[in-house]
Amino acid sequence: MKAFLRQSASRVFRKLFWSCFQHLVQEVVLKSPRIFGDESRLKIHPSAQVNDALFNLVSGPVYVGEYAFFGHGVNVITGPHNPALTGEQRKDQFPPEGNDVHISNGVWIGSNATILGPCRIGENAVVGAMALVRADVPANVIVAGVPAKVIRHLDKNALVGQ
Repeated sequence: MKAFLRQSASRVFRKLFWSCFQHLVQEVVLKSPRIFGDESRLKIHPSAQVNDALFNLVSGPVYVGEYAFFGHGVNVITGPHNPALTGEQRKDQFPPEGNDVHISNGVWIGSNATILGPCRIGENAVVGAMALVRADVPANVIVAGVPAKVIRHLDKNALVGQ
């Protein structure tokens, strides 16, 4: 009987804790970017929403423009490793510069997409969920796939839903 009461009390405590702190946990976990490297290399416009993106800044800066928004789990990576090296050298040697990522105004990046620098994503482009961007993306297109390829050109004058 005591074990049953302990389990019941534990369930009640977990439900109470979650109901009280669910909003706070979601805000911290789902809306806080993770930064690896020198934080001063990250420039995010105040109107952009990056959620829980991971920014690896070891090999260049990342710029995120106005009204850009990210789904959850996006990775923006500037730090490549040389596959020809082995052991500790492969892990520890990477270029300190030259792999910048520029995400222009109005870009939408779908959940779990990965952006590898160096690259520039043009204005109003859409990167599909789970895409792998390894090169520049033109403005006003939708890219998707691994590696990401243009699948549609956006007509800025088209009405939504038509």
